[in-house]
Amino acid sequence: MLHLPRKPRQAKCLNRRRFMQTYMLPDNGNKTGEYAGAGIWGSSPSIDENHVYIATGNMYSAPLRIRQCQEEQNNQTTPTSDPGKCIEPENHSNSMLALDLDSGEIKWYRQLGGYDLWFFACNNLSTPNCPPGPNPDADFSEAPMMLSVNVNGTKREIVVAVQKSGFAWALDRHNGDLVWFTVSVLLY
Repeated sequence: MLHLPRKPRQAKCLNRRRFMQTYMLPDNGNKTGEYAGAGIWGSSPSIDENHVYIATGNMYSAPLRIRQCQEEQNNQTTPTSDPGKCIEPENHSNSMLALDLDSGEIKWYRQLGGYDLWFFACNNLSTPNCPPGPNPDADFSEAPMMLSVNVNGTKREIVVAVQKSGFAWALDRHNGDLVWFTVSVLLY
């Protein structure tokens, strides 16, 4: 529920009326066993300059053709040069996105997790119920934070979010270009 009094259309949300709906996964065409997941975990999205910045989770299921694509990638003797080969353009799982605040239209997105189909059965890697990997469970569990920083002497407006895998990503707020990334190291 958003309450932004400067825009009456958004204020109507207090009456529990939907003012925006944007899908994070391709349309399943009313079929079961297709796409599910890509939830938006961060409950406090960042809002600035008529944009809403969000980050999404991993998939819980994917169509058979996508699972077969990943299994084919896993069985190659040399690693693929395109780790996102099995990710369709409308698949916004493990992504950071900027949505237009008025329409919900995706202004830009960056898919940052590759193929990641994970659910509780994957805790035990020997279970036959876990789909073909790598399945790192690398979703974003927080909304992106907005920062203004100096990068090489130039002021940049960025959004930053950290995945459960330990990767921290900083993207340009205006176009989603990668500014920097880093990986945390466990020291214990």
